[in-house]
Amino acid sequence: MKKRVKKYFNISATGLAAARDLLEYDPFLEIEIQEETSERLLFQITRCPGLEAMEKMGREVFTCDPVEIEYFTELVESIDSRIKVTPLKLPPRKSPEDICCQWLFTLENDE
Repeated sequence: MKKRVKKYFNISATGLAAARDLLEYDPFLEIEIQEETSERLLFQITRCPGLEAMEKMGREVFTCDPVEIEYFTELVESIDSRIKVTPLKLPPRKSPEDICCQWLFTLENDE
């Protein structure tokens, strides 16, 4: 994934700013940044077609936890291995008006 990300998205920077830029390329997710510093990137997904489809099918078990954690981890590691991914809120949600999920990316020092 690392080679493809760097090739197709022309991202040479590292850190959380590069991670934010990369997230904005995802055509399926609507993302809202809540907090951004050089050490933390807190964001929520306000619209997710995958979650909406699972809700329409009446699923009670959602695949978001293992799939999205792996997706975001691979994605950010492709630009900076110091970025750690933490899910803060995952489905199910109480209503379709709620956010889909919330995530925290942190930049760990090499010390």
